Amino acid sequence: MVEVEKIWLERKAGPLTLKGYVQKHLAADDTTQTHLDVTLYDSAGRVLRSTVEHFEPRQIRPQWRRPGYGTYEVALDPLPAGTTRIEVRAHEEAHPEADDRVTR
Repeated sequence: MVEVEKIWLERKAGPLTLKGYVQKHLAADDTTQTHLDVTLYDSAGRVLRSTVEHFEPRQIRPQWRRPGYGTYEVALDPLPAGTTRIEVRAHEEAHPEADDRVTR
């Protein structure tokens, strides 16, 4: 299992990008089945877009005496009109509809 540690938005002469870090729990052996659910919401809490994303490396190794970490990068353009909140959650189980879903 991993935990989402940081998330930020960046635009450097290109598309708007969501970036961040995940940190592996010390007790976790395998992170290859973990993915990220990235969900964009409007002000009423309605889902505007939801995607399944992955961090790199998929198998996070410990770094000396500290837990290991991975990074992720998700292009958000075109950002849905009315987006007011972005949620990034680490998730291990497959989604019932499909593991690599995209809803718009």
